[in-house]
Amino acid sequence: MTLTLAEIVEIENVLAAQPSPAPTDALRTLRDRLAGRRVLLCDAADVNEAPFRSFGAVDVHLLDTREHCVTVTADLRHATGVLLATREQP
Repeated sequence: MTLTLAEIVEIENVLAAQPSPAPTDALRTLRDRLAGRRVLLCDAADVNEAPFRSFGAVDVHLLDTREHCVTVTADLRHATGVLLATREQP
């Protein structure tokens, strides 16, 4: 099942919180709030695709987890999870 609008809003609310949570805190919070969804964390240098959204030092990528191999997708119709990719702040 694809991400719902409510889940996307929840992701945005968690990452837009002031002050912004540390990426590992955001990861834990999103895993709790999006139970059953795949929520992953990596370094932004490991991702070639453009992010779905960006919040401070965190890029949000949509994941397609329907098949054996997880892939980054730009298609909301196939988004079933999220990847938080962290960048160093200047």
